[in-house]
Amino acid sequence: MTEPLESTPDGPRLSPRHSFEKWVQVRHGYSRAWEEDSLFAANRLREQLVTWL
Repeated sequence: MTEPLESTPDGPRLSPRHSFEKWVQVRHGYSRAWEEDSLFAANRLREQLVTWL
């Protein structure tokens, strides 16, 4: 397998493969992690609903 060459003013140079480019992923439909006080309130609500049923 030959390495990719790139033409430059100084002559042909080796260039990195495109697989080394920065990975960017845009995710839609995901939420941030819950904050500690929100987790506490949700757990309290769950406990109250479980004992009520």
